[in-house]
Amino acid sequence: LSGMLADDKTFAVGYLLGADVILVLDEVKSEPQKWLSVRMTSVRHAVVLEELFFPFPTSGLDAFCTTLIENLNPSLRKAKLPLEQSLAISILGLRNILTHDRIMLEEYINPLLSNRLNKIHHIYVVERERMNEILLEKILSKQSTKEFLSGAILADGSIEENFQTGQVRIELRLRTPQAAKNYTIEGTREDVDSLVAQLTQAISTYAGISDKEIVWDKESEAREFIKKAEGWLHTKQYKKALEMTNTAWALGARD
Repeated sequence: LSGMLADDKTFAVGYLLGADVILVLDEVKSEPQKWLSVRMTSVRHAVVLEELFFPFPTSGLDAFCTTLIENLNPSLRKAKLPLEQSLAISILGLRNILTHDRIMLEEYINPLLSNRLNKIHHIYVVERERMNEILLEKILSKQSTKEFLSGAILADGSIEENFQTGQVRIELRLRTPQAAKNYTIEGTREDVDSLVAQLTQAISTYAGISDKEIVWDKESEAREFIKKAEGWLHTKQYKKALEMTNTAWALGARD
């Protein structure tokens, strides 16, 4: 393990001890408010499940622990799922065909799609920006986990936008080692929520997983992205902070 980052060493220890998840808490120094970053990785699936930020120090340890557990509980339940009941989806990204001086739709759609897929119980999202981490985790993981990740559905595609009318056409490509299928999604720039709902439904259908039980709450999602934006801003991850802010704006947040 020589030369690995602290997170990598922690993952290795958790793997060796047979833990379900690794929880890394890190103090982020920022003026005038310090922040606490909380990152949870499923050892069995070798996938990052949550990354949260909280003001630090907390107003009360008991209240903080209660809030933290409430935030992590859905992902903790996911981490306990056996691999045969789990599905990895690698988001390679949807990209705009044409550029414009307006914010590109890809900056809204990709983070929102990942966020929604992550909330479906049997789906584990492997994001492209985490590929280096995942490659290392595959080395440390069992053969069954390697097979789980290598069998992931790959999702990518293109976004074609008419900048005069606001009409949007998305060509979604889904691939596994065995098969591939294309989906066409249509809508408008003003209704990103509907576009992402269609994308989520297409991926769920392709994967054979129903998402009918999930009711998407735009206001709640927007607040979630605003909170993430604040965390990334205070950790000086300005690009991610802007991405989270833009996504919240697309969901209707104006405060």
